[in-house]
Amino acid sequence: MSKTIVTIALGTVLIGGGLWLSSGDGPIPEKFRYHKDSVFKWTPENIRENPELWYRSARRELTEIRQKLRTSGFSNTKNRIKWGNLEANAKAKIKGYKAFLTQAKPQYIEAEAGQTWPVSVNGQQFDQPKLQSSIVKVHRDLGRERKRARTYTDMVAKAESMSQKLTEKMETLVQLDLDLALGQEMAEAAKSLVDLNGLTNRGQDIAATAAALQIEMEGLFDADLSFAAPQGSVDEATFNSIMSEGRVEVSDPIESLD
Repeated sequence: MSKTIVTIALGTVLIGGGLWLSSGDGPIPEKFRYHKDSVFKWTPENIRENPELWYRSARRELTEIRQKLRTSGFSNTKNRIKWGNLEANAKAKIKGYKAFLTQAKPQYIEAEAGQTWPVSVNGQQFDQPKLQSSIVKVHRDLGRERKRARTYTDMVAKAESMSQKLTEKMETLVQLDLDLALGQEMAEAAKSLVDLNGLTNRGQDIAATAAALQIEMEGLFDADLSFAAPQGSVDEATFNSIMSEGRVEVSDPIESLD
C-alpha cells in the first residue's frame, strides 16, 4: 500500500514539475526552451525575456547557415571544375570529328566517282563500305559531343552564377553577424535592445534565401546528358543527307553548330 502511495506521489510530482517547466516559469535549459523553430521567429516577448540568449542563439544559427553555404560553395567549385574539364574534352572531340569529316567526305566523293578505292584518311586505309560507315558514325558522334558541349557550357555558366550568389550571401551573413555581435555586447553591458525587428527580419530573409540557394544548387545536377544513337547498319538516306551537307570547317565556332 505504502509502495502505491509513493508511486502516485512521485507521478504527481513529475507531472506537476513537467507542467511547471513547460509553462515557461521554470529554469528550462535553452536547448529545450526554444528548440522548435528558428530564433529569428521568436516573438518580441521571448526576446525581451532573455535577450542575451537570443543574441547567442541567433549568432549560432548564422554560424550554422554560413557553414552550410560554405560547404555548398566547395561542392559548387568542385563541380564547376569538373564540368569545365568535361566541356573542354567535348570541344576537343568536336574538333577531331570535324577534321575527319572535312577530309573524309571529299575523298569519298572523289574515290566513288573514279572508283579509286581504297583511300587514305588521316593515314588510315578505307574501302568504300568502311569509309561510308565511318562517316555516318563520326557524324553521330559529332552530334553527341555538340550536345554534351552545350550542356556543360550551360552548367559551367550556372555554377559560376551560383558562386557569385553564394559570395554575396556570405557577405550579408558577415554583416548581420557583426550587427548581432554589437547588439549582444550592448545587451550584456547595458541590458538595452537595439533594432530587434530589423535584425529578426534580416535573419528570416537570410535563412529563407539560404535555403532557396540550397535547392537551386541541387537543381544543377538535373541536366539530361542522355543521347540515344541509332543502331544497325548504315542507312543510305542518312548517309546521303550527311554527304549533302555543306563543308564542315574545323575552325567553325562550336557555338554556331546547332
